[in-house]
Amino acid sequence: MPLLDADHRGPLINLATWITLVAAILLAITKLGTKYYLAKRLQRDDVFMALALVVAIGETIATGIQVTSGLGQPQSQLSSQKFENFQKATLAAELFYIPTIYLAKLAPLHFVTTLCQLRFRRLIVQSTIVFIGVWIVISIFSIAFQCDLPQTWNTSTNKCFDRLAFWDINAVVDAFTQLLAAFLPIYLLHDLQLPWAKKSLAMLSFVPIALTVPLTILRPIYFSNTVHSTDLSSSAYRVALVSKIHANLSIVVCSFPFLKPVLEAMSVGMINNVIIAPAEELGNQSKRSNRLSSYANPFAMLGGREFTSGSNSKNSKNSNSKSGDNSHTSSLGFFSKVSRGRTDEVELGDQLRMYGSRERINQTTTIEVTSDARTSEQSANEVIIQ
Repeated sequence: MPLLDADHRGPLINLATWITLVAAILLAITKLGTKYYLAKRLQRDDVFMALALVVAIGETIATGIQVTSGLGQPQSQLSSQKFENFQKATLAAELFYIPTIYLAKLAPLHFVTTLCQLRFRRLIVQSTIVFIGVWIVISIFSIAFQCDLPQTWNTSTNKCFDRLAFWDINAVVDAFTQLLAAFLPIYLLHDLQLPWAKKSLAMLSFVPIALTVPLTILRPIYFSNTVHSTDLSSSAYRVALVSKIHANLSIVVCSFPFLKPVLEAMSVGMINNVIIAPAEELGNQSKRSNRLSSYANPFAMLGGREFTSGSNSKNSKNSNSKSGDNSHTSSLGFFSKVSRGRTDEVELGDQLRMYGSRERINQTTTIEVTSDARTSEQSANEVIIQ
């Protein structure tokens, strides 16, 4: 039998699956390694990405069984046992496909929540995450019981719910959430205190997530042909091919925001944001004396540590620090220092004008951010809010 022809197209699916899976593994490992190198720990978004990779490997195994059992071959050439194995492997691949594409996008979405200073912005992202989690559960349950018991894998009996309608709905949900993951960070991170080039890099690093949307749209089109076909094993190869490429590329594109240059840019930007342009919810804290230390640097929260004032911290072990100095090493490996500042009188920024503050602030602050061998300094002198 020829390796690849019109009646034996399974090897093409295996080839595409393994090429994209290798790319997914490399990008996912790069993401996890970079995050661990900078943060010295793995966090929830890393767990989401690792789970997506594990499930993608499971889908690849199920795809291999599909090909071995006759995927891409005419159904008339398959024995009844082989066709049954093909249907069971198809069900397993669909069960792996759903969590792969959604767990992958949960990683950048959860990461964005650690960067949002405003509670309303965090609520938007958290609501999206909850919605995706609920849809994963609903989808897995629906696929697992798509046909009558006990043969839920036997779609050839036609005793199943409207599978075409389900996959159409899933395509809408997937495309919508994928576009949110791609473009919502542009709105959420637009006020990063960064040069335009670095800010653009930080925001646009999420945009490639939208590249999988065409595959999302293409899959139900091919699936409609399969549902109405009398030759399931042959007609299903297009659906299988698109599904495997889609799942693995989802991991690839969702790893882009975690590359080292992007993380470094966002880390510096968020440190600057905390000092220069704090969130509106800081307005309630700023009216209390000696409460600057209660506000947490979002990148420090990644490491489970707060951006605290040296003069107020009881656990400070730096014997060389001066009174009133503030030193902090963020979870992404950046060192920031605030010195010679009167932390008990700081309102922290011009944004508080809109919240009715009438306090006069005299603040002299030096911020030093060091990444590798590069150092940037920014001084804010005599900030007055009328």
